[in-house]
Amino acid sequence: MCYAEALKARHVDVIETLLPSERRQSLIDALESDFKDIKDVLTGVYLSRTYSDRTLEFISGHGELWSAQIGVLACYNRFARASALCHNYAMKLSHYRRGKKLHNLWCSCEFWRGRMKKNLIAAAAASLFVAPFAFAIPIPIQVDLGPTGVVNGSRLVDLPAPNVEFQGQNIVIDFSFQSGEFIRLFTATTSFQMDAFFRINNAPLIPPLVFAGSGYLIGSQGQLGPAVSLQAFPVTNLVNEVGVDLLLRPLTSSAVPADVYGIRLAMTLPDSPGFGFGNGPDGGITFDGNVFGIGPGVPRDIVPDAGSTLLFLGISLTGLMGARIWETSVD
Repeated sequence: MCYAEALKARHVDVIETLLPSERRQSLIDALESDFKDIKDVLTGVYLSRTYSDRTLEFISGHGELWSAQIGVLACYNRFARASALCHNYAMKLSHYRRGKKLHNLWCSCEFWRGRMKKNLIAAAAASLFVAPFAFAIPIPIQVDLGPTGVVNGSRLVDLPAPNVEFQGQNIVIDFSFQSGEFIRLFTATTSFQMDAFFRINNAPLIPPLVFAGSGYLIGSQGQLGPAVSLQAFPVTNLVNEVGVDLLLRPLTSSAVPADVYGIRLAMTLPDSPGFGFGNGPDGGITFDGNVFGIGPGVPRDIVPDAGSTLLFLGISLTGLMGARIWETSVD
C-alpha cells in the first residue's frame, strides 16, 4: 500500500504544479476514488497471493487515464486565455459594426476556437508523455543479442549497468544491438515484450522507489509502434531493494514483418539521492515472445501455420465420416 500512497502523492504534486487552484479539487477527488479502487484490488492480490495480466492492465491503465486528464486540463488552461481574447475582440467589434464582414469575423473566431479544443484533446495525452522527456538525459546501452536464429519463447542476455543516481530526473535509455544484429517480428508474432533487470545498491524498502515512464520499438525509420506504459517491479532480499524489473509489454509494430534495431525507454527516476543503478555487476534483459527472429540470417517472414491446421481438420473430418459409414453398415 505504501507504493500506492507514494504514487498518489506524485500525481497530486503534478496536479498542484500544472493546474490553477479552481481546477485542482475535482481531479484530486477523482484521483482519490481511483486509488481507493486500486487499493481494494491490491488487497485482494495480497490475500490471494495471485494476480493476472488483467490485474496489471487495470492498474497501469489508470496511469494513462490520469495523464490524459491532467494533460488536457493543463494545456486547455494555457490556451483558454488566447481563446477568450479572440471571443472578447469579436464582441467589442460588434458594438461598432453590424453586417456580413463582422459575421465572417465572428465565424472565423468560433472556427479557430473549435479547432483549438478539438486538436488539444487529441494531442494532450501524447504531448504529456513526450514533453517531460524533451530535455531528458540520454543513456545509450548496447546489448549483445547472442546467436542469430528463430526464437520460440525467450532470449536472456547480459545488460550493462548505467551509473545513474536517483535524483528524480528524467532519462531516456536507448537500447541498441551490437554487431549489426536486429530483432525481427514476424506475421506469426502475436506477443513480444522486454524485461530489463537493473541492480540497485541496497536501497531501503521504505519509502518505496517509484519508476514511471513508457517505451516503444525503434526501426530503421524511427518509431515502429505505439508507446506502452512502463511496469516496474521491485526485487528485494526482504531487507533492501537490490534491483528492479522494468517491463514493457506488449511491444508491437504497426506493420509486420518488422525489423527492430532498438528500444527506447523514457522514464522518471525516484527522488532518492545516495541510491541508484550504480556501476556494479551487470543485470539482465529478457526478450520474450511466441516467435521472433534474431538477425541477420533469419527468414524474411513466418506466417501462422494455417496449412497444418487444415490438415488436422481434414484428418478429423475423414475419421468422423469413416466412423459414420461403419455405423451405417453395421445397422
